[in-house]
Amino acid sequence: MTDPTERPFRFGVNMTYPAPGAKWAEKCRAAEAAGYTVIDVPDHLVAPDPRVARDHPATPSPFPGLVLAAAATEKARAGTLVLNTAFYNPLLLARDVATTATLLEGRLELGLGTGYDRTEVETAGLEWKQPGERIAHLKTIVDTINAAVAEAGAPPPPLLIGARGDRMLRYAAEVADIIGFTGIEKAADGVTLRIADHDEVGHHVTTARAALGSRIADVEFNLQIAKLIITDDRETAVAEFAKLLGMDAGQVSSAPSLLIGSVEEIAQQVQNNRKEFGFSYFTVIEADHLEFAKVLEYLQRTA
Repeated sequence: MTDPTERPFRFGVNMTYPAPGAKWAEKCRAAEAAGYTVIDVPDHLVAPDPRVARDHPATPSPFPGLVLAAAATEKARAGTLVLNTAFYNPLLLARDVATTATLLEGRLELGLGTGYDRTEVETAGLEWKQPGERIAHLKTIVDTINAAVAEAGAPPPPLLIGARGDRMLRYAAEVADIIGFTGIEKAADGVTLRIADHDEVGHHVTTARAALGSRIADVEFNLQIAKLIITDDRETAVAEFAKLLGMDAGQVSSAPSLLIGSVEEIAQQVQNNRKEFGFSYFTVIEADHLEFAKVLEYLQRTA
C-alpha cells in the first residue's frame, strides 16, 4: 500500500480549445512529449476560462476528443474532467462510456461530477435539480456505467469523482479510484465561483480522509490548478492577483490551487501540496500547460 504523501506524481492537461483533427492530434502528442500522462477533456456548454471563451464559446465534445487523443498518443490516458452528469440520460451515457472504454483498451480515465452551473443545465433545456437529486442521479449513472462496461467486456476505467460538498466527498470515498478537488468554492450568492483558501481545501481533504478509512492508501487525490503565474517576483504577483480577486495576499499565497512564483518556487508548492494534503495528481488547463511544463521538467530533473 502507498503512503498518499509519497505517491508518485501524475500530471494531466485539460484540453479546452477546440481544434481540427490534425491540430488536436498534434497538441495531444506535444502534451505527452512534455510529460503529461493524462489528456483530459472538460464538459461545458460555455467555456469556464475567459481566455477560451473569447474565441471559443464552448469546449470540445468530450468523447470524440478522447478517442482521437488516445489514437494520437502512445501511452497517455484520455479522460473526462469531468462529465457533467446533469446533462445525461444514464443508459445513453453508459453506452458512450462502454464504447469508449472498449476503443481505448484500458486508457480511459472516467471523471464524473454532478454539475454546478445552473445556467448551463437550463441552456441545455434541462431541469436544474436540488443537490440531493443531482447526487442521486450521479449514483445511478455510476451504477449504470459499471454494468454497461462489464457487459461489454471492456477494461473498467479508473473512476474520478469531482467533489466539494461533504455528501459528495463521502460518496467519492466509497466508490472512486481518484477524488478530484477543484480548489474552487461558491461565493455567498451561491452562483459566483471563487478560489478556495488553504483552510477550506484542508477541510475537504480531512472530510475525504475520514470517510476513506482503510481505503486511504488506495485512492489518489487530484487537484485542478486554477491559476499558474511563473514570475521571479512572487510577492508582487501575489499582491496583484489578490487585489484582482478581492482576497487577502496571505490567502492567495497559501491557496493550494494557485501556483505563483519561479519554477523552483512552484515546484516546491507542488511538493508541499503532496506532503500536506496528499495531492499527487495535478491537472492544469490547456492555456497554462506549456508554462507548467517547465515545472514538470524541473520536478523530473530533481526527483
